[in-house]
Amino acid sequence: MAYQAHKAVRTDGTTSHVLYSKIRPALNKVALPDFEGICSAEIYPIRPTSGKLSRFFLAYLLLSNTFLKYATRHSDRSKIPKVNRESLLAYETGIPSLREQERIADCLTSLDDLIAAETRKLDILNTHKKGLMQQLFPRVGEVDA
Repeated sequence: MAYQAHKAVRTDGTTSHVLYSKIRPALNKVALPDFEGICSAEIYPIRPTSGKLSRFFLAYLLLSNTFLKYATRHSDRSKIPKVNRESLLAYETGIPSLREQERIADCLTSLDDLIAAETRKLDILNTHKKGLMQQLFPRVGEVDA
């Protein structure tokens, strides 16, 4: 096993973990904390085995469609679906070399950064458009007949 899911609600060293929400796996909630802290009982703190599995690669693996389908298929309870620890730990997949994992994670991180930057640009353009529309279209009573 290249990773270990911890049972403790409190985790020490959360910057070495990938956090995976066990409730409603179809929502595909994965986080890479950059601070120390305490996790909710609804979160699996997963620590990749050092030298075998990249933390960033693991996060992208958990976000993949293949894992999402697996987690959704293996969730129990009908009202509030939940993935149990045994199902999470039973997931099998091919793991490339650590160097290749880092390349894959770097590529996907670069794309995420680019998408975030372009999304910010789009948000700015949409805000600018709304402002222009407010200025360009007259309000009732402002039009000279």
